[in-house]
Amino acid sequence: MFKFEDYPEIKKMHELDAKLERRSTHLQFKLERSGDNEKLDKMFDEEMKKWDNFENNEYAKVIFDTFYKKIPYLINKKTNKKEKWSDVIGNDFDKIPFNERGELVTIVEGYSLYLFPPEYYNTIDDNEILRLDSVKRDVKHQGYKNPTKEQISQLYRKYYQRDPFDIDLYFPYIP
Repeated sequence: MFKFEDYPEIKKMHELDAKLERRSTHLQFKLERSGDNEKLDKMFDEEMKKWDNFENNEYAKVIFDTFYKKIPYLINKKTNKKEKWSDVIGNDFDKIPFNERGELVTIVEGYSLYLFPPEYYNTIDDNEILRLDSVKRDVKHQGYKNPTKEQISQLYRKYYQRDPFDIDLYFPYIP
């Protein structure tokens, strides 16, 4: 999870984003239960537009302004390679298309193809923990009582055709 405590302005935006998401979700459930309701439908559309506008303008702008000069590269989770910030995001917020600005939010929220460098996160994502737990079980089934980082890395590469993002970051989760 992103280190929100180190970035109070981003934390504030994160909390507002979560609030807007809850409101939208609540209205969506109400709308689904009520069937055909024009008033609820209009409220839901307005709430979704408000949330979309907030994420793609305000929240994304705060993230951009905080990091575009600070972080020279992002990490592609699929390839595990570093990619230049300017190639992925760009260097001028106003030139980023509206519907692509949300990528900045997804990087912070943790469900993007890209990540900031590891020092900006407290923990690894849940999917990586699950993959590593699976690998750890398999290593133990092969007869290793206390698997080493290298043994886990080798099996991880075999299963997922890539290196773990940062085995030292994961290793505390592997007793």
